[in-house]
Amino acid sequence: MNRFRIKDLLIWNGITLVGIGLIGFIANNFVLHTGLTPIISGILFIVLAGLWNQRRDLIQKIGMTLAFILSIAFIWPFMRNLEQMDYWGMLRSGIEIFTCLTTGIGVYKISKMHETK
Repeated sequence: MNRFRIKDLLIWNGITLVGIGLIGFIANNFVLHTGLTPIISGILFIVLAGLWNQRRDLIQKIGMTLAFILSIAFIWPFMRNLEQMDYWGMLRSGIEIFTCLTTGIGVYKISKMHETK
């Protein structure tokens, strides 16, 4: 049986955000602070995954809330990149939004799957 785990989802999406943030920070010659936002967000997801075994219900709610708030927060850089016609920046911001949305929806869906069993 294929078993989905919220902890794995938090770790992989956290790694994705850290990677995208590093790429964005390096691509902007270490000048723009907007590359640090996904790095910090990714580290938060990884820390939440590390705390998973202690308080699962609380971590689940924090992870889901954080993911949805961040997906909304990453819209601003996306719109700024759209205004500047920065396609590379739009791609990075779009991946950040997509990663946060998949984290939030994934945590919700997986928790509902485990509740019904």
